[in-house]
Amino acid sequence: MFLRRLAAIACSAAVILGFSSPPAHAIPITTVLNTVSVDVDGDGVADTVEVIKYTETKYLLQVTTATRVSGVFFTSSFPADWGEPSPWFGAVALDKVKGAELMVYNWGGDGVGFSVYTWRANALVKEKAPVAPLVKGWYLGAQGYKCFTSKGRRYIDVSNLIANASSTVWSGKIIRSVWSGGHWVKISTRKVKLSTAKADAYIGFNCGPITT
Repeated sequence: MFLRRLAAIACSAAVILGFSSPPAHAIPITTVLNTVSVDVDGDGVADTVEVIKYTETKYLLQVTTATRVSGVFFTSSFPADWGEPSPWFGAVALDKVKGAELMVYNWGGDGVGFSVYTWRANALVKEKAPVAPLVKGWYLGAQGYKCFTSKGRRYIDVSNLIANASSTVWSGKIIRSVWSGGHWVKISTRKVKLSTAKADAYIGFNCGPITT
């Protein structure tokens, strides 16, 4: 008798409370836009880099090494701004630490804004941009980059150069930084007038081979 009453109570409770399965959450549809093999963690072995699209402006930059997986979400309007299929810029050995840095475009206009990510303490993190003469942060357009190594130290020159009417002389400012203590440290600012041949090294992104 007791078991019958218990069963009846349970049935009544089910009707009153409306027991059901938890609502299913929508799974975002993702698309892998880029897959690149390059050493990111600096162990000499190629890692797998992926750019994954979640929405029209939300993306995941993910790195799979031999021992772990790390990723960062970032926003980008660059594909829509410039009609490109992906915000992926490329991988390059930018600073003094072993392993490639990873670059993605964030927006496009007259120039392009981008972000740089690097591997630190077994995770992917953003690398702060050096001091620049025109636009704060990483920006390509009227601002260019030249990297070089001298006497074991890594330097980056960030320039803003404007050509004269005949494009024979380029005038502007160049700010030099050195990689020290895990970041870029400004060491000098100079005003210059350069020939087209000499200015070419400072126009665009000149920091070594880019893996795309």
